[in-house]
Amino acid sequence: MTDETLEPDAEVPFGAELLEALRATGLPLIGMSYAEIQQMKVLDREGAIRMLRRTTVSLPYATIQIMKTKSPQEIAQLVHAQHAAVNSTPGSAMPILVLMTMM
Repeated sequence: MTDETLEPDAEVPFGAELLEALRATGLPLIGMSYAEIQQMKVLDREGAIRMLRRTTVSLPYATIQIMKTKSPQEIAQLVHAQHAAVNSTPGSAMPILVLMTMM
């Protein structure tokens, strides 16, 4: 077996999947240092959520609860929507509420 192949039962850590999904949304990871990004790559779900809470926009409690059961891709979409709402006009928080009710 070469270094390029993975064992069939090798599992990608949740944090690595979440980072990839966040990058796919185009959300900048400027709130995270290089060391935090490297640490995120090996974290399980709980650890990754804790790190997101420390390094991203202030996440509402309801969002954090949703993150405990959703896929990395769904979480990335939710964080991206949260980030967009915080960085746009005052009345734009509504899409997050709609997104949260759809999940």
